[in-house]
Amino acid sequence: MLFNVAQEVVDDTLPEATWDRTLAATGLEGAYTSLGDYPDADLTAIVGEISASTGLSPEDVLRHVGQHGYAHLTSRHADLVAGIGDLGSL
Repeated sequence: MLFNVAQEVVDDTLPEATWDRTLAATGLEGAYTSLGDYPDADLTAIVGEISASTGLSPEDVLRHVGQHGYAHLTSRHADLVAGIGDLGSL
């Protein structure tokens, strides 16, 4: 689920094909489905490559995905965030 949200944020907010270029640069296959279980190292590699290609720090990449990803998460998995008004209320 996190990979799907991260991909949606990257596709929506960063230059076109950033996600595909990132996967190619890291050597990852990228067949991330919400039903799969993927190594943390894959997400770390994706964040690192996006950081390197955009000039954002890894922390800023994560912050960017977190800030923009909440809307994607609520639209796809409202049950997981039921009762949480926004990230500021956590």
